[in-house]
Amino acid sequence: MKIAYVLSHNIDSNDGVVKKIIDQISVWEKQGHEVIVFSICKNGDKSLLKAKCYPFEGAIKSRIFVNSDLLNDITAFNPDILYFRYDFWNSTVFKLASKFKLIIESNTASIQEAWLQLKTDSSLKALLRYTSLLVFNKLFSKRIKGVVSVTNEIFRLEYNQSNAVPHITVTNSVNLDKYKPLKCSEQNAKTSLCFLGSPNQDWHGTDIIEEIAKRLPMYDFHIIGPSGENRSNLTYHGFLTSSDYGKILSQCHVAIGTLALHRKGLSEACPLKVREYLLAGFPIVLGYEDIVDKNKPSWCFKLDDLSDKSVAELQQFIERNQYFTVPKSELSAIDASLNEIMRLNFFNEIRQTHE
Repeated sequence: MKIAYVLSHNIDSNDGVVKKIIDQISVWEKQGHEVIVFSICKNGDKSLLKAKCYPFEGAIKSRIFVNSDLLNDITAFNPDILYFRYDFWNSTVFKLASKFKLIIESNTASIQEAWLQLKTDSSLKALLRYTSLLVFNKLFSKRIKGVVSVTNEIFRLEYNQSNAVPHITVTNSVNLDKYKPLKCSEQNAKTSLCFLGSPNQDWHGTDIIEEIAKRLPMYDFHIIGPSGENRSNLTYHGFLTSSDYGKILSQCHVAIGTLALHRKGLSEACPLKVREYLLAGFPIVLGYEDIVDKNKPSWCFKLDDLSDKSVAELQQFIERNQYFTVPKSELSAIDASLNEIMRLNFFNEIRQTHE
C-alpha cells in the first residue's frame, strides 16, 4: 500500500509523538509499504522524522484554508490510504478525503475535555471551542472510512454517534529493540521515584504526588517537567532535555504515571511516557486503566485513592519492586512490531472495502 501520513505537529521537538511515528512507519516499511509523512509545522529541519513540511500559519489559518502545496503533493502521491493524526479540523485533509480513503488516528477525547471545561468556564471562547469541535467532528465523520483510537474509551466518547464507522483500538506502542534498562538497581541508594510530565496539566496529579511524598518520607520524589515548591524529599526539576532527565531517571527505582485522569472525565489511557518508563525497565505506578496492566503484572500498581490502605499498599509495592527491572519479555502488549501489524491489517480491510 501507499500510505500518506498527515499531521500538524512541531516535529522539531523530537518528542514522544515523533518517536512513536518513527516506530510506526519503520514497521510499515519493513512490511513493504510505501510511506510519506506530510507535516504542517514551523520548520522540520531539526526533526528525526523524515517528512515533507508545510508552513504552519497559525492555529486558525492552517486549519480553515486549504494548503494548495499539501493538496497537490498528496494528490500526486496518490495514496491508497490517507492517514491523519487528528487534532482538529483541517480543510486540506477534508478535501482530500473526497478522493482518498481517510483513516483517522484519535489520540485524545477532545470533545469530552471541551465539555468539562465549559462546565467550569462559561466564557464565549469555551463555548465556541466546544461547539466547533462538535460541528467539525461531525463533518469529518461523514468522510472518514475508519478510525484507529488509542483506547476504546476515546472512540466511544468521540465517535460513538457514528456507529457505522469501522474502528480498531491500537494502544501506543514502542520499538522493543530500544529496550535499555536505565533504572537504579543499587541497594545502597535511597529509594527514589520519578515522574515525567508537562506544566499546567492538572490531570497529571502532581498534587497527589506531593501528598504521597508527605506520607512516605522514607522515599525521594523527582518531578520533571512541571514546576512547583520543593519539599524535603520532593524536588521539582522543571523542563529538562532527554539527556538531562535521563541522569535523574538513572538514580530512581520506580516511575509514576498520570494519577488524576478522572479530572478529564476519563479512566483509560496509554501515555507515551509510561512506555518510555517501561523501555527503561521501571516498575510503574498508575492512576488509570492501561493495557500494560491487563494481566495484573507484579511490576504495575494502580493507585485508586489516597486512603491509608492504598498508601500502605503502595509502600509495599515500592519495597517489593525497588530493585526489580521489568524484563523486555513482559512488554509484548506495547510491542510496535505486533501492534502495527494490526493497524496495517485494518488499513487493508478499509482499502479493499472501498475499492
